[in-house]
Amino acid sequence: MAFDVASVKPSKGAVVPSNVLLTPWDDYTATNGRFYADAPLRTYIEFAYKLWPNDLQTQEFSHLPKWVASDRYSIDARTAKSNPTKDQLRLMVEALLADRFHLSAHFDARVVPVLELRLATARKPGPKLVPHENGPPCDKPGSSPEPRVPPVSNATVPTLPDGPTPLEGLRDQLGLKLEPAKASLPILVIDRADRPSEN
Repeated sequence: MAFDVASVKPSKGAVVPSNVLLTPWDDYTATNGRFYADAPLRTYIEFAYKLWPNDLQTQEFSHLPKWVASDRYSIDARTAKSNPTKDQLRLMVEALLADRFHLSAHFDARVVPVLELRLATARKPGPKLVPHENGPPCDKPGSSPEPRVPPVSNATVPTLPDGPTPLEGLRDQLGLKLEPAKASLPILVIDRADRPSEN
């Protein structure tokens, strides 16, 4: 997918807010086929490839020229498709980056240390871990709890809060534990990126 018309220009003035949130999240309001933003190339890459922030991806970006993260570019583009989805806009931005910035990139799998959430005792969840089928419907609005007011005290020495630590609560109430493991994480590797010619 690609935009029908697009303008890419260096931006030096005040930042103009984008009409689409340049995040990996799916929240989106239709723009009638228009996309405009004012951001560095790195931000456009993160949006186009739907990258979630992590240390490995940040490290990969650190190998690129500094202008990729610092120089802003104003993009104003349109498509004849009246109501593209956010993911369709991502593909259009990806194509635009390849065309105007000569961006070439590929995903590479990296094995990294992670923490796995597992049952502390096989086939035995904790007393407060409710199976999905036994819980309230997902579309049921939650109740907002009353705000807690801290008790008035004349004590000058802070006291430790009562109750279990987070790991103890995880184990005793939910029957879960964290264990170190390894997992494969996709990292976007940038093979090429050039400054665009103004148009």
